[in-house]
Amino acid sequence: MKKKAQEIIYINDFDELQSIVEELAGDGAILMSAKNLLKAAGLGFIKKFARSIIVKKDGEKCKSLHSTSKILDGLVSLNAARQSSMAVIGGGTLGDCAAFCASIYKRGMRLVLVPTPLLSMIAAAGGGKTALN
Repeated sequence: MKKKAQEIIYINDFDELQSIVEELAGDGAILMSAKNLLKAAGLGFIKKFARSIIVKKDGEKCKSLHSTSKILDGLVSLNAARQSSMAVIGGGTLGDCAAFCASIYKRGMRLVLVPTPLLSMIAAAGGGKTALN
């Protein structure tokens, strides 16, 4: 069965989030999140996975060419292939930036959005934005 190009996983609580993250990591997905979320949600365990990209902070500054360059460098250093999956755990701006990176990296890779704040869940449901400021 072919995997979807983009998938959105909604969570009910952080225990469920931990099991979803572990399942995605087990499938070989590259995990991406922000340091501020990892601290706030007690998700420091994501750092233990070898295939992870941690950005400094979620927010409008994340949607820049500088951040995009760092994320793409991370994908290259992790030897991500076009068939790889990138799972983004966090808010809407991080999801927007990651979606842009996934769409241009090697002509597109699978993206799994795991929005954590309610507003991000609503925005993600309206359709994937792939934008930078």
